[in-house]
Amino acid sequence: IFEYMAYGVYQIGTLRGETEAVYRRTGAGRAVAANGKALARAIRGVLARPDIAAGRDARTAAFRSNYSGPAAYALMVEHIEQVARDGVGSSPQA
Repeated sequence: IFEYMAYGVYQIGTLRGETEAVYRRTGAGRAVAANGKALARAIRGVLARPDIAAGRDARTAAFRSNYSGPAAYALMVEHIEQVARDGVGSSPQA
């Protein structure tokens, strides 16, 4: 989903769970039931909403700020530094 999101493509998928949460959080798409009728209904709904096409730049920006290499690396570094500060996982001194 992230490759498409990087280019601002609105996605209609059938994956639930974490993927659906990313869609909701970023506006990058929506999840539908895994059948032809649900997919056709979703496509018609998206085509009827010009604001979705107009949101391409916002979807690209959401990718860049949350999921691009530099953003993911910065979050990873922040997490590692926090773990080091908190001493999580360190063994007690004998």
